[in-house]
Amino acid sequence: MKFSILNRPEVRIDIINATDFYKNINPQLAKQFLFRLREAKT
Repeated sequence: MKFSILNRPEVRIDIINATDFYKNINPQLAKQFLFRLREAKT
């Protein structure tokens, strides 16, 4: 199943906030989150 990610300023802010949240729990979790976002984009 493919999803499209809209490139809006609100999305960028949400991604930054989510990454910061995961980084506070575990830096590796933040890396995994960003990896999965990139993976979903392709």
